[in-house]
Amino acid sequence: MISDTENWLIIGAGAIGLLWYSKLTDLKLKVTLLHRHNTKLGTLSVLDNISNTAYTLNEISNAIPLKDQFNSDHAPIFNRILFCTKSFDLVEAYHANKHYISDDAILITLCNGMGAQQTLDTIKSIGQSLFIGTTSEGALKLDKNQIRKTGQGDIFIGSLSPSDPLPINLTPYYTANIEEKLLTKLAINAVINPMTALFNVKNGQLLGPDILPYYQACRNEVCNFLKTYGFDAAKLSVTIDAVTIKTASNRSSMLQDFSGNRQTEINFISGYLLSEATKVNHKMPIQALLLDFIANKRDKHAQILIFNAFL
Repeated sequence: MISDTENWLIIGAGAIGLLWYSKLTDLKLKVTLLHRHNTKLGTLSVLDNISNTAYTLNEISNAIPLKDQFNSDHAPIFNRILFCTKSFDLVEAYHANKHYISDDAILITLCNGMGAQQTLDTIKSIGQSLFIGTTSEGALKLDKNQIRKTGQGDIFIGSLSPSDPLPINLTPYYTANIEEKLLTKLAINAVINPMTALFNVKNGQLLGPDILPYYQACRNEVCNFLKTYGFDAAKLSVTIDAVTIKTASNRSSMLQDFSGNRQTEINFISGYLLSEATKVNHKMPIQALLLDFIANKRDKHAQILIFNAFL
């Protein structure tokens, strides 16, 4: 299955998937959106808090409900695949939709955390190229066809194999050092996400006087470990603090998932850091505590009492 024209498929119709649908359609690209709803999505509405504007796109006519199963001999074929899934869904999303993906497709992931992307790299077809993306853009899904842009941010996309060509429409986002960008985002997520879930607060409340000592201890542990990768711990701390302040009014995705009793990405954030730390015999007790709290739904007050020992 090889397609000779640029044909995009976005897998995942969450806030980021819908945001990127709007980005790619603005570029006049042929885009199809794979979603979980049983009915048509209708017209996509984008509310922009940044510019205080609102606009609508044409009806999302190129949309494939997840319930529709195409015979592999008659499935539409796409050669530009943008995965906007949760990290724990990435590999399954690839397997479940292989019949849509050309043998020479360019695969691009936009997932939090690390680990799932590397697994995808080991199972993709030989002729397919993998690019890993990370973004700090803010978006909130209000309805199945409505999103709100909540904050500007950077977008970085890079390859595990530097010789692979990025689609020309995305070259402004290319970085030759994607691992550094991913680890920076991982550090931010490893501090803000599980801490907001533990204390059930918005991002900015982590800097309040009651929670600040816990926040600082968690941040310092993460930054000190990432010195192993060549990071300057002091500079990384400043970066994490800046994001916490910039996103002060946000409820982190992990807090939303945890409070909604949904699966979280903790294993691809704290879990990844702990796995890497074990390789160099480095202890990260706070990350271990946060992983245990979220993955196993431990008692909040008991975990905070344990946390006190690390202050």
